Amino acid sequence: MTDALVGATIDRDYQVVRWINTGGMGTLYEARHLWTGQTVAVKLIHVDFVGEASFESRFLREAQAAARVQHPNVVRVLDMGRDEPSDRLYIVLEYLQGQDLEQILARKRSLPMADAVELLVPVMAGLIAVHRSGVVHRDIKPDNIFLARSQSGAVTPKLVDFGAVKILHGTADLRHPTWRWRSGEGLRPTARVTQRGRPFGTPAYMSPEQTLGDSGIDPQTDVWAMGVVLYQCLSGRLPFPFDPRSDPDFVDLFRRIRADAPPRLDRIAPQVPKAVGKCVHRALEKDRGRRYQNVQNLLGDLLDCDAVPLRQRWRTSPMLVHWSRELPDLVPASIPARGPDDAHLVLAASGAPLVPEAIKPAASLPALAAKAPSAPAARAPERPSADEAETAERDPNGDRETNRLPSAAGVR
Repeated sequence: MTDALVGATIDRDYQVVRWINTGGMGTLYEARHLWTGQTVAVKLIHVDFVGEASFESRFLREAQAAARVQHPNVVRVLDMGRDEPSDRLYIVLEYLQGQDLEQILARKRSLPMADAVELLVPVMAGLIAVHRSGVVHRDIKPDNIFLARSQSGAVTPKLVDFGAVKILHGTADLRHPTWRWRSGEGLRPTARVTQRGRPFGTPAYMSPEQTLGDSGIDPQTDVWAMGVVLYQCLSGRLPFPFDPRSDPDFVDLFRRIRADAPPRLDRIAPQVPKAVGKCVHRALEKDRGRRYQNVQNLLGDLLDCDAVPLRQRWRTSPMLVHWSRELPDLVPASIPARGPDDAHLVLAASGAPLVPEAIKPAASLPALAAKAPSAPAARAPERPSADEAETAERDPNGDRETNRLPSAAGVR
């Protein structure tokens, strides 16, 4: 698709290279910073929203919420401003190459448990960082989990698209001395961006409380959505499937989310261990007193499952190094050392330094998200045995790549 802005310059600093996609709030472009030559992604608010306080404040909140979080598994916000000629707000983000989890599931339908867990553990680590910054994402779904591929072929899952966030505390500053509103009024820092009683998010991934509107939304809402993603990755189907043609207003879907129990994983996906299924179903508890209170607890119980092969793969996954540094207070309490691999895991999680150069990329994830071969493994302190060594399996169907940050899709 061609776009009139291709070749133009945004705010005198960012030259548009190509259109990537268009979402509910804005259009995303690949761009080049004219001073540094760095390739970035620029999200430009729709021209119809220029000067509209409610939309501009939501756009600003998206940028400020994401900028609060500094985590390797959360997309980085690099800059924000207003393009003087057009008066349009823009957000500058890191440029990601790869594909999102939705594209992978569309092709493969489901994932082996080891791959699903290893892919989603870093995402959960990033989500914990989001919650600690006082933000609820409110739109966790496969489209917003991006498998970014580096030039070396290493794959890093990234949580993206903060367009539906709710800020719980530490209110974002919605004022700027140079901003001009067509109404002539500035925005109060406490102004509501969402409309009370209106659901925000993507219907199939909404929690029961989310379907009722904005009241009571907290990190447990993201716990539910992560449970839906786990359920979908492991079984190849949603816990509450629906047809938008027969339920365009989501009335029946929301009723089932609030009242019905999802089919048990061990019945529709018998290959999933019962202990893992128990974790997923607890994340999908309608009673918030029985649901996991936070993502830390969900993650700890998943890693406590003996069937999860993450312990043996710990030293082979560069993504999980960041998780060990992020959660030094979680793993020692939830995973007792049972052997050499567990002892290494507990040591890493307790704050012991890990050297990234000594960790080779996991074989399975580049096979899922990248056609290019992984970079050669650096020499590790202990050579893995032949049984531990893994080779990347190439997908015979090939991987469709995109260079994008998913747009703010779903119900807004």
